[in-house]
Amino acid sequence: MKNRLPCELIRDLLPSYIENLTSDVTNNLIEEHLDTCEECKRVHDSMREPLEKSEDIEELQEIDFLKTARKKTRKIIFGISLAVVVIVTALVIAKEYFVGTQISSEYVACYVDVKENTLELSGRIVDEKLDISKVQFQEDDGVVTISFQSVHNSPFYDNEFEEKYIASDKITEVKMDDRIIWYQGKYISTITSSVYSTRHPYVGDMSENGRTVTALDMVGKFGNFTNDLQTNEEPYGWKLIFEDSVPEEQRTEAKEELKAYAYVMLAVIDNLDWVSYEYTTEGETCELIVTSEDAAEFAGQDIKNVGKDVAALQELMEKVGLAK
Repeated sequence: MKNRLPCELIRDLLPSYIENLTSDVTNNLIEEHLDTCEECKRVHDSMREPLEKSEDIEELQEIDFLKTARKKTRKIIFGISLAVVVIVTALVIAKEYFVGTQISSEYVACYVDVKENTLELSGRIVDEKLDISKVQFQEDDGVVTISFQSVHNSPFYDNEFEEKYIASDKITEVKMDDRIIWYQGKYISTITSSVYSTRHPYVGDMSENGRTVTALDMVGKFGNFTNDLQTNEEPYGWKLIFEDSVPEEQRTEAKEELKAYAYVMLAVIDNLDWVSYEYTTEGETCELIVTSEDAAEFAGQDIKNVGKDVAALQELMEKVGLAK
C-alpha cells in the first residue's frame, strides 16, 4: 500500500497512542497499520498489557482501601455505640441507686419539731423498696419547704432519716412540696392541707367545689350525688342529692358526718352560706340543712375566719373527726 507507514514510525508513535496523546488522524493511520501488521500488533499488545494490569492493580487497591475504610468505620461506629450504651447504663444505675430522683411527699411519713429558727426532721419513706438519698431544704421568708430524693434499696442509704436545719429567720411554716405540714406551732394533717389548698371564693364555680369534695373524699364515704346550686340571690347555697340510701342503723352517724363535711365546706368556700343534703333511709326521703351560723356556733368563731387560717382549719378538722 502506498500510504502504509513504516513499522519503525508506528512503533515510535505507539507509546503516545497508548497514552491517548496522538490526534485522530494519526490514530486512524496507526490502527490501519495494526490491522495489517502482525508484528506491530504484537508490539502494541505487549506494550498495552502492563498498563491494563497497572490499572487493574490500582482498581483493586482502591477497592481494598474502601473495604478497609468501611471496616474501620463499622468498628468506630460499634465502639461509639457500645460506649454510649455503657455510659447511659452507668448514668441510669447512678441515678437509680446513688443520686436518686425527686419523690412525692405522699410517700414520706415524717415528724417535725420547730423552735424559733431550728427545724428538726425525722421520718421514713413508706415504700419499702426505696431509700432516701437526700433531704433538701428551701427557705423563703420564714417558710421552709422540704423535698426528698429517693433511690432503689441501696447499701449506701436507708429508708429512715433524721435531719436538722437552721433557718436564717424565725420559721413560721413548714411544707413538703405543696403540702403544709406545720404552721405557727400546729401540726397540719394531710387531709387538712389538701382541703385548705381547695379554698375558693365562689360556690358557683362547680369545678372548684369538686376539688373540695374530692379532698374530703365524700364520694368514698357516701357515694355519688347530684348538685343543685342556689347562686341567684343571697344567701348562696349548695344542695347535694345522694344516690345511695343510708342504712337505718347508720342514720344518726351519717347525719353527724354530713354536718362535719358541711362545716368544712362552709369554711373554705367564701360566699357559701348554707349546705343542704338530701338522701333516703328505708325509702324515706331525709333532708339536712347546715348554715354558716351553725358552723360558727360549732367552731366557736366566724367560720369564714377558720377557712383562712390553716391552723384553725386543722382544729376544726380534728374537732369533727376528719383529721387523720
